[in-house]
Amino acid sequence: EVDGRYGPGDRIEIRRGEERRLRARARSRGELEVLQVILNGEVVDERRGQGARELVLEGVHRFDRSSWVAVRAFERSSRSEVFAHTSPVYLLLGGAPVVVPNSVQDLLQKIDRLIEHTERLEGFRAEAHRKETLEVYRRAREMLKQRLVSP
Repeated sequence: EVDGRYGPGDRIEIRRGEERRLRARARSRGELEVLQVILNGEVVDERRGQGARELVLEGVHRFDRSSWVAVRAFERSSRSEVFAHTSPVYLLLGGAPVVVPNSVQDLLQKIDRLIEHTERLEGFRAEAHRKETLEVYRRAREMLKQRLVSP
């Protein structure tokens, strides 16, 4: 939760340099390994457990741009990875969308590979279908490029 009153899915208007209190809690039947706060895709805080079935993490974070924050927890397991991940809380500076440049660059590279693959791909019933698909990819690519220029 953010400031004791906002939770997953909420959108909060912020001012540059504003600090917000983040609190995360995870409870489990099994032994918790770690509880993490994720800010724009990066772990910014974590608490490790040693036999704990509940972990709590609190801290104050400063925001200088539109951001998203979420929490994830991992349970210790020898069979498979057991984890939970919340939906994000969005903190919006002047209503600007959240833009994480590294993520946008990664998506641009993936779209480029999709375009290259689609240009070579056989199996379209008509060439018009290939062109339509490529146009969708190219429009998406241009929209993402604009996010890097003017978030």
